[in-house]
Amino acid sequence: MLSSLIPLVTSGSSDPMVGEVRLALNIPGDDCLDLGLSEVIRGYQRAQGIPAHGLIDEPLLEFLGITL
Repeated sequence: MLSSLIPLVTSGSSDPMVGEVRLALNIPGDDCLDLGLSEVIRGYQRAQGIPAHGLIDEPLLEFLGITL
């Protein structure tokens, strides 16, 4: 697992990476990390046993199979 817990995308930010995460989690929407997606991410992180903060970071991307 990657060791970086620094968020790559924070709440309220827009980034194409958000669209990749939405696609991997099958969550419709745009490229903005809104509150709803952040809650879904937090639940997924909790389920995977990684720090559950609701933001997009390297461990989340690794579990989703998304490469930078």
